[in-house]
Amino acid sequence: MYTQPGTIVKHATLDAILFESAGYVSISQENYGHSKTKVTLPSPVESMTLIPKYINDSNLLFITFNKDQILQIGAIVKGAEKAYGEVPVGALEINDLEVLSIGSQFTVSFNGQSVFRFESALFSSGQVRMGGEAGEYFYSCSIEEPQSVAWTTNEQMDGVEIKAIQIDDVNFMKLKGSITAPAFMKQPLFLSAGKNSISYMGFGTGTCQVKEGTAVLLDNAIDSLLKERSSFVLDTPSDKQVELVFKTSSELVVGEVQAEKRDYASEYIPNDNDDFPAERGNSELVYPVKNGFPASTGSIYIKLSAPKWFQEQSITVPQMIFRTDDGQLRIDYLNGVFTLNVKGHALSVAESLSSAGTVHLIASWNQNEAALLVNGNASESREAGTLALTVQKLIFAEEDSVQEPIILEEWALFNQKIDSDDDIASLLPTATMQSLFDGGISGQNVTWSEIPVAPIDHSPILVQKEDGETLRKVSFFDFETGAYRTWNEEPFVYDGKSDYIEVSYDNLDEQFRDIAIRTEDGEKIGEPYWIEGKRFHFSLPEQIKKNLRSKTLLATYQVNDTYTIDYNIKAVDGYRIDFAKHDGGKRIVYQEGNRYGEPKKLATMIDMNPIQNQNHEGFLYVTNTINKTDSFRITATPDRLHADGASFSTLIVEPLDYQGNFLSHSNIEVIASKGFITRHISKDAAEAQKRSGQYLFQYYAPYIQAARDGELLEDYIWIIDRDANIGVGYKMLLCPVLRATQKQLSRESKNTMAAKSAIINYLLMYEGLERYEDEFLFDILDLNQDGRITMDEIYILETNEKDSELVLILNKLQEWEEVRHGIETP
Repeated sequence: MYTQPGTIVKHATLDAILFESAGYVSISQENYGHSKTKVTLPSPVESMTLIPKYINDSNLLFITFNKDQILQIGAIVKGAEKAYGEVPVGALEINDLEVLSIGSQFTVSFNGQSVFRFESALFSSGQVRMGGEAGEYFYSCSIEEPQSVAWTTNEQMDGVEIKAIQIDDVNFMKLKGSITAPAFMKQPLFLSAGKNSISYMGFGTGTCQVKEGTAVLLDNAIDSLLKERSSFVLDTPSDKQVELVFKTSSELVVGEVQAEKRDYASEYIPNDNDDFPAERGNSELVYPVKNGFPASTGSIYIKLSAPKWFQEQSITVPQMIFRTDDGQLRIDYLNGVFTLNVKGHALSVAESLSSAGTVHLIASWNQNEAALLVNGNASESREAGTLALTVQKLIFAEEDSVQEPIILEEWALFNQKIDSDDDIASLLPTATMQSLFDGGISGQNVTWSEIPVAPIDHSPILVQKEDGETLRKVSFFDFETGAYRTWNEEPFVYDGKSDYIEVSYDNLDEQFRDIAIRTEDGEKIGEPYWIEGKRFHFSLPEQIKKNLRSKTLLATYQVNDTYTIDYNIKAVDGYRIDFAKHDGGKRIVYQEGNRYGEPKKLATMIDMNPIQNQNHEGFLYVTNTINKTDSFRITATPDRLHADGASFSTLIVEPLDYQGNFLSHSNIEVIASKGFITRHISKDAAEAQKRSGQYLFQYYAPYIQAARDGELLEDYIWIIDRDANIGVGYKMLLCPVLRATQKQLSRESKNTMAAKSAIINYLLMYEGLERYEDEFLFDILDLNQDGRITMDEIYILETNEKDSELVLILNKLQEWEEVRHGIETP
């Protein structure tokens, strides 16, 4: 039914549509992201199916309504069926089935009641289809794109074009006008007395005006080639009914318009409801305690800094710096004094934030006493008693706790009491990690540890036993979760007679909990198993051997003394190590430096000769098969930034095929909801893409003004492969700032980097081009005029030698594209 075309006719007696033959029919030929699909139908004789998101025959989402009055929600993913859930419903004579899709979020409603909610990033957009058995019928099926009806326009005027469009599954309005016939759209807006923040996302050329009658209260010019968010604050002496007007004499795209009662520019709150505004939630900065709080003996280190505009006199009541969720520990600041409260006992140290600028706090405790250390000045030790084992979270900011912003730069938790004469700088790189490894990795099951201090970029991580033996790093890929795992599922084609298979690895774990030979349907066969080197032995009756001949089977196994590394763990500057089964002894992690100390080269520990290097075994193969992107691996350094319009992060995107191999020529697009994304403009970055499939981008934080310290926002970076029609979201954390800096990325700089990114895409595509192949294109791309198209051209962009010619180069490339595709130019 899902992939077999059916036929429909008008029902002979009912105002309905009848399935003449079983299968599917297409309701739309275009892809929808945000959509509301409604089907009106009777109770089926057998079953009816709505497919709200169809990508291809191997990837589709379905909701089936059957004769037992059950809604079955599921999907076909890579050709295999997956069940999301079953919901019994009370059917009527005429039933309404509705699926609301907002990007990757889905809500299924039946007869006006929400019955199922789920999220699937696999189906952000797709076509709509209906499926049914022969003889089934439905009354209607409609698709709506959520659009606000509050806007009025002059779209009926001659020479004006105004239409709804979608960009990255978000609704926008596109206005096209001229000098003689400007296009506009307007919406009534109520502003309460005081300061109101108005913001929008847009690009093109035009204006955003706030009008009261014919009087223009504010006129904001729009002139940008890149989609970016704009905000402004309007102060009104009294309540006003105004109009928000967007107008253009050329072309303008706008969306995500928002007005709030705030006295500073605000970031957009995603809102799926066109009738009601979204409400902003409270701000807080909370870290869960993952490995148990050191209640009997411990310390917490906190590094704070005060921004230049910090106002000491604005703090009128104690301002919370830190507390535990159960209230046993708390640090406050007031009138140049830091105070630590431990179970009701107070310890104080005088230190002015405005004078010091940066403050290092250490609160320490044991079963007898507690102490506070501030920039080397210590409080008197006080009896405190043993802390209870009830701490679950560490809280550094929460709503109403912050009067004047203070920047939390870093913190660390220790399983030891730090004294005033201890050198905190020397303790940080070892003690933070040592607290994780002092107990060793015990037990025979798979276990893990989280390391809060990452190495410097592109440096090795080695794991060894106490006797110096090096563990083997493996990268077995889980295609369901997109993460690495310590066990492998190796496919092989069975010959119909053997009692063993030679797998790729030796030293297999014979006690692995899931060791197995399985069919492609997941059936476990061939027990009992035993291991002999790389040979995985199993037992099958002769008849089953014959039945399985030439069939693909899966050998599931784990290798002893191995580990994987997850660089995307949700911890500050950290990573996670997952260990396979081992002997239970201590493990030692070596890494090449970190942000706390000088890099330590490991040249004496790593033999880079591939013939002599025993740490890894493998092979190199060459193939002319080009696979499509099946998943992504993403790393951002750092993954949290100050939203000052200038801070940036390096983003590494690695598209992988279905076998986990990297892809160097995928059609990748990277977009941020709030920030600005550009390619890493360098020859080395382009070579990294070609050599190892690492696409390097730079994410620049937007400028977001904050009202209080501790506010933490999320920005989503969307990574999309346009050819494979799949994508993934990556979350970046932003800390708004109170004052604008002079170093914000200018619009001119953004346009320059966007132009360079577009030119680099052409250079990667046509590297090696000869003049005789396409002389016009060759003359455009030969930037250094050396008679060749190589990666050396990117060096010209990197050194800014052609900045004055970027627009000319892009215009010529666009002209070449139009000629190449047979497009007439005016």
